Amino acid sequence: MLLFSSSLGLFNISYDAYQNIILAFLHTSQIVLSAVLILLSIAQYIGTDNTLSKEEEIFYRYATLLEHEKYKENLENKYSKDMNSLLKDE
Repeated sequence: MLLFSSSLGLFNISYDAYQNIILAFLHTSQIVLSAVLILLSIAQYIGTDNTLSKEEEIFYRYATLLEHEKYKENLENKYSKDMNSLLKDE
């Protein structure tokens, strides 16, 4: 939402003077609305709840354990190959 509202605000700038008062009013209202959207999206981001639910906590713990095991396997494979090559050389 922040990306949409910021792009709306950036591309809504025009340098032409409007001859019709209705077009000038519409242009001004679009700029004001895009600023309001930006402020609302920032407020929504700041006000979000940062606590994890029980399901999310279980998921992230499980994902961390899997990542740790994969890293450990990669290290073991790397160093076992190095040790095997050293033993073969001797």
